[in-house]
Amino acid sequence: MRYSVAVLFAAGLLAAPAFGQVHSPPSTLTLDQTQEAIDWGMGTLKVAGKELNGNQQYQIANYGYDAGAVLLTPFLRVALAAQEAKRADRPFGPADATGLLADNLCHVVAFPYDRGPRWGSDGPGPPWEAAMERFAGVAQVLLMPRGSDDPEKAIQPVWTRAQVNTSRTPAGRKLETATLIAAFPCEAVTAANDLLVIFARGSGRLTAPQRKPIEERELQKWR
Repeated sequence: MRYSVAVLFAAGLLAAPAFGQVHSPPSTLTLDQTQEAIDWGMGTLKVAGKELNGNQQYQIANYGYDAGAVLLTPFLRVALAAQEAKRADRPFGPADATGLLADNLCHVVAFPYDRGPRWGSDGPGPPWEAAMERFAGVAQVLLMPRGSDDPEKAIQPVWTRAQVNTSRTPAGRKLETATLIAAFPCEAVTAANDLLVIFARGSGRLTAPQRKPIEERELQKWR
């Protein structure tokens, strides 16, 4: 996956100060759980026999060419924040695990994607200007009950936060795509629901959504 959760932490998008006045339920992590998450992030502890290493540990869906969505529980967010602090040679303790970083919500981070091969790796491809339509940013993230297409039953996020990624074509045309963070009650993220990601193309037009089941075997990996 090209887009790293670590980049979002570095940008401050998964830290409480970045969100302003967003109201979320307070953390239910105990002090021992918070310290365990910090130790995992700092590399001094293995959880379930594993070190904290790589997006594959928390991927919830792979919906296209080189892209997907990840699920960040409160425990995992604290661990990732501690990991980023270690990389930046900054101290990090339980007192730093506050606000939205450790709120009692599960954050789904849905990344944009290029719906075709990369230029330069799989042949010349279409001209850059025409190929703008291949890029799709995230417009909305929902949870849908398994087997239902009724929009009235869609589970809306408690809040969302977008990061706009900007790049330019060789001709100088600006391309903007959005990564979206959507916060849901953790009890809604179950195998009874599917993840629905709705995209907008480079031109701003909505494109076909991606719907992926939330697998029970994957849920067992998350804390």
